[in-house]
Amino acid sequence: MNIEVIQTDALDELNDMMAFWYLPDEKIISDDGWTYHEVYEETPQTEELAIRCCERFFCEFYQAEKEFIYRLKDNEDKETGITRLIQAITMFNTLYFK
Repeated sequence: MNIEVIQTDALDELNDMMAFWYLPDEKIISDDGWTYHEVYEETPQTEELAIRCCERFFCEFYQAEKEFIYRLKDNEDKETGITRLIQAITMFNTLYFK
């Protein structure tokens, strides 16, 4: 399986720089769920908030692994997916800790 790690300058709630995993064969970018498992209380309400935030930025929340993902469309580059994931995760963080 071909996987590329993408390091960003965006910070997560643990004050770590967000990293994403890109699967070029499937055109998927993912945060792998690590931050979600480390920071948030895993409840149905938390998952629902994650789903809503993902939908707002055209991402998906994969509930089985608790990961934020973005599926690139044919004409999109990785930067589009990375930006949308950062937006969805940032919105989720803001609303969760509000």
